[in-house]
Amino acid sequence: VDVLSAIHDQVLDFVLLNDDTIDLSQAGPILENLANAITEVTVVGEIEHEHTTEGNTEGKGSTSLDVNTEKIGVSTSISSGESQRRIARRLVTGIEKHRIHFPSIQVYFNKIIELLGGKELWVILDEWAEVPLELQPFLGDLLRRSLFPLFGTTVKIGAIDHRSNFRVAKSSSEYIGIEVGADVTSINLDEYMVFDNNEELALEFFENLLFKHVNPHLPPQIKFSQVKFLIPNTFTQVGAFSEFVRSTEGVPRDAINILVNAALKARKDKISMIHIRDSARIWYTRDKEKSVASKENALPLLRWIIDEVISHRIARAFLIPTDTSNELIDFLFDSRVLHLIKQSVAGQDKPGIRYNVFSIDYGCYVDLINTKRAPQGLFQAETENGVEFIQVPVNDYRAIRRAILDLDEFYEKSA
Repeated sequence: VDVLSAIHDQVLDFVLLNDDTIDLSQAGPILENLANAITEVTVVGEIEHEHTTEGNTEGKGSTSLDVNTEKIGVSTSISSGESQRRIARRLVTGIEKHRIHFPSIQVYFNKIIELLGGKELWVILDEWAEVPLELQPFLGDLLRRSLFPLFGTTVKIGAIDHRSNFRVAKSSSEYIGIEVGADVTSINLDEYMVFDNNEELALEFFENLLFKHVNPHLPPQIKFSQVKFLIPNTFTQVGAFSEFVRSTEGVPRDAINILVNAALKARKDKISMIHIRDSARIWYTRDKEKSVASKENALPLLRWIIDEVISHRIARAFLIPTDTSNELIDFLFDSRVLHLIKQSVAGQDKPGIRYNVFSIDYGCYVDLINTKRAPQGLFQAETENGVEFIQVPVNDYRAIRRAILDLDEFYEKSA
């Protein structure tokens, strides 16, 4: 109900801001009906009906004789009266519950979309993981039944895979929530934003991100007319910008913070490779490492992974089975020191088992760059060309045993 009310309020604000193109006399009643449909309340419980009829009949009569010397008089009077009162009472006892009639809501939303003059209604829900896991299927079901069937409506949900619960099965064919793959299409943003997955797409994304964040705040005389002019005027070389994109690991929040620190170091100069690496190291130690230290055993596990993968294997990524459920790994992922860059990787030496590829954060090994101990690639695997370091992960390899990380070894050493 709160979600639909928030959507209603946003649509109302849009209508009020665009009253020159949208007829308020038409939109107002529709929005009011939509609000009533969203906030409708019913009482669930026992209903008692009581009807009472009361009647009263009254009659009286009198006769009098008056005799005197002057006249003889006789008078008679009869009076009667009747009254009746009816009382009807309806008593409802129970619990008040919100009632949502999906067809009505769809009708009102369709009418609103028609008034938008060809514009689409976009509903974007970010931070889906902030909704309690047990409530996520019900919120998803609300969206599926009320908004998904509408033509001209797009719903986008930003979610973290291991912190999402979209569907609860009621039977073999019935369910509550959203069925990923059938009701919605799932897109892994890391495939577009992580440098190691697709260099070209990652560079394009962050170039546009910086342009949209920086250009609006520049004085008119130095604003950039096109996005392509921003990078040459901000970074000393294309390689410095590429290193910046690599250091972000596909996380826009980290990108902004690293860039802020780099700009402070560069002052009036252009941002160089050294500025990027120093800023990435500072951001890691000041923000990420402290966050990891707040959870018991998380920092020891991270340091063990760094030692095992970077020091011993001279790599910066590792594989663990897709069905692995580990609270500490999930926490390191949420803390942005591990990054899921590829899913469902397989090797012929491990038939039937799929793996996820996790990369270690740039800040963990930035001090090793340009040294003999620097990582040579993501991980080692056997391909058609033999054993080599993989730079861009794919789904299938001949052998991947060198890249698999056995978490049981950490727990055995910690015991």
